[in-house]
Amino acid sequence: MVDEENDNPPPNIVTLEDGDDASHHSIPKPDDHTDTVAVGLEEWATAREALARLEVRLESRTEDVSRAVEYARELEAECDRLADLIEDARAATAEAEAELNEERGRSAELRERNAQLIEQLEELSGIRARVHLERGRREEAEEAQQDQQEQIHRLQRRIEELTEALEEAKEAGFTAEVGALTIEWKR
Repeated sequence: MVDEENDNPPPNIVTLEDGDDASHHSIPKPDDHTDTVAVGLEEWATAREALARLEVRLESRTEDVSRAVEYARELEAECDRLADLIEDARAATAEAEAELNEERGRSAELRERNAQLIEQLEELSGIRARVHLERGRREEAEEAQQDQQEQIHRLQRRIEELTEALEEAKEAGFTAEVGALTIEWKR
């Protein structure tokens, strides 16, 4: 920065003023003037060189800032994209949890229904066992009845045979003694 309050020129810069008071400024001799101009050019060249370096550094820093700003924009876009993905994942998770809760409810209902079916099956198994037992008893009773009917048929045939034999014995005048009893068939 230039100090505006200091109006005196630096010692190595010579001012050339036009005007009335030019006589009280001493104009240096040509040899002194060359030295002063040479020193001024050297400082100017150094300042110019420093200015060029500063301009290059400023341009480099400006490019760095531009790249940083662009990177920050890309990061912001990536963060937005990731936030959207997180929201989508949360929504999918909530939906999956809702479906899981539904499935748990269905599973509980199915377990309850299964327990009822098992209970009914056990009851039916008991009934089935009783049916088998009753069937076995019925088959035994049927066999016994069949045996009795066969025995009755045999007895009826025997009675018929005996009746025929008695009829024949009656016709022939048969006498039979059974103990103290005497039976005589006469015609």
